[in-house]
Amino acid sequence: DHRDLHSFPTRRSSDLWFKIDLATALAALQAAVEGRENLTGIPMPNAVEKIDFRAEQLDAIKLAEKHFKKARANRVLWNAKMRFGKTLCALEVVRRCKFSRSIIVTHRPVVNEGWLDDFKKIFGNSEYCFGSKTHGNSVAQLLESGKPFVYFASMQDLRGSETVGGNFDKNDAIFQADWQLLIVDEAHEGTQTDLGDKVLDALVKPETHVLMLSGTPFNLAKDFDAARTFTWTYVDEQRAKTQFAIDQPLEHNPYA
Repeated sequence: DHRDLHSFPTRRSSDLWFKIDLATALAALQAAVEGRENLTGIPMPNAVEKIDFRAEQLDAIKLAEKHFKKARANRVLWNAKMRFGKTLCALEVVRRCKFSRSIIVTHRPVVNEGWLDDFKKIFGNSEYCFGSKTHGNSVAQLLESGKPFVYFASMQDLRGSETVGGNFDKNDAIFQADWQLLIVDEAHEGTQTDLGDKVLDALVKPETHVLMLSGTPFNLAKDFDAARTFTWTYVDEQRAKTQFAIDQPLEHNPYA
């Protein structure tokens, strides 16, 4: 562009535009043409992305952290709309509480990749391991390693186990493990049934905390008092979006 670079607005780094000099811009274009990751060509270490949790996300995390750091097992419900960031926040709870054995159970096994991606954002450079039937090690291998881990499991797969009345001899190590935290994703789906109840009952040990995640927990809310429930609705998000635009009109609106 022939215009003076100083005519462009200076924006914060999370937006699209960056104020740089012409020589740096040309060098960056050349690096892209040559397939280099950066201007120097020196490989960069895999940095863990810094997560800036929004205020309401921190509220949800702190609520769970407060109850899960108590000696006795506790149950917490996050009633939060789609795209709230329940996956990322739940893994942050694992990190803050330093749970070494956590299991995620979902009725939607296709979300495995999403949980793995968010796991890397929270635990990228730590000793924590991730396991599932399709990624990483089995529960038996993870337990043997002695390292803290998060394991992802499908409700459909667990329901087929002989331990809970299914037809297949499988998942014994999963049901025998002493889980410190059970995270139930999309908790309104497939859990309020005899088979679903048997699976969760078999996973929950005397000291297992439970975190239920749902955007529509109408069949669950009665089981949780206000002190153990975090709620974030579409109305809350619209209100936050409007207020952010008023308070910081020149900044990128995270609720947009």
